[in-house]
Amino acid sequence: MNTQKPIDRRDFLKQAGTIVGMAAAAGLVAGCGAQEQAAAPAATAPAASGTAAAAPTAELVAQAGSFGNILADIRKKGKITIASTLRYPPQAYRDKKNQPAGYDPELMNMLAKDLEVELDLVDVEWAAILPGLAAGKYDTALIGIANKPSRLVTFDFTGGYVHFDQWLLVRAEETATEWREMNVEGKRITAQIGATPEYTARELFPKAEIIPLKLPECMLEVSSGRADASLVTDATGMPFAKEHPETKLLGWPDTTKGVVGREWGCIPVRKGEHTFLHFLDSWLKWYWERGTLPAMIDRIILPARQGIKYWE
Repeated sequence: MNTQKPIDRRDFLKQAGTIVGMAAAAGLVAGCGAQEQAAAPAATAPAASGTAAAAPTAELVAQAGSFGNILADIRKKGKITIASTLRYPPQAYRDKKNQPAGYDPELMNMLAKDLEVELDLVDVEWAAILPGLAAGKYDTALIGIANKPSRLVTFDFTGGYVHFDQWLLVRAEETATEWREMNVEGKRITAQIGATPEYTARELFPKAEIIPLKLPECMLEVSSGRADASLVTDATGMPFAKEHPETKLLGWPDTTKGVVGREWGCIPVRKGEHTFLHFLDSWLKWYWERGTLPAMIDRIILPARQGIKYWE
């Protein structure tokens, strides 16, 4: 029978920041790459330990910080600066009072609270997020960024903290019954420029013409008849199709015919920030295993996947 007193959540988070920093340092000495960790999904991560670790020595803490210790800098300055794009409901947007709202802003507030610092949310264009992070303008970014291989050259990523299924938005009269039938010459398929759907479209529809555009222009091209399809996420495409009955999600609700792919949104950090990376992974696992993040997804994102546009 285990009689040990359970560890408090805040104590766990504080200890995790130190412990994962030590793990990062040890991993580098052993030649363990951070990219391998970034590829692992977080949704099935094991539960966080309920036992407190022994206090680390000052030497080990110094070793961890020597590989990048932005986590300590954030705590010291009392502020975490996070970039996002508040134009993609329900993940991140501005409410009727022009305040940040959605899944990612709620997650940012949770992170700042647990770090006991203020949140500095910087709303920028999608194309400026990763270059700004690389330049040191932000501590990190939250807007469901996928850890595709080309990005791993510059950044490391946590495991996934939210997922979206990709569907083809098509005209209502489209006769194709599954997405593979759209890979033919003469088809015009739009996708969000610079985002995962654009790269997925180019890979899976090589015979079609791929047209990168911003949201919601890529979907409006379909509703107006200027494009045959647009590769979009379920949380974006379903509300649009409900508002524009001249469109539909191809194959809906049959996922075997309609789901083109699934993307996991992750949290990026600059190369070398191993302490921060491992802290964020431990932090996400804590809330995954206790059901907090799944409950947030059900409350904020699931209605959009069902076509409910509740943010206006």
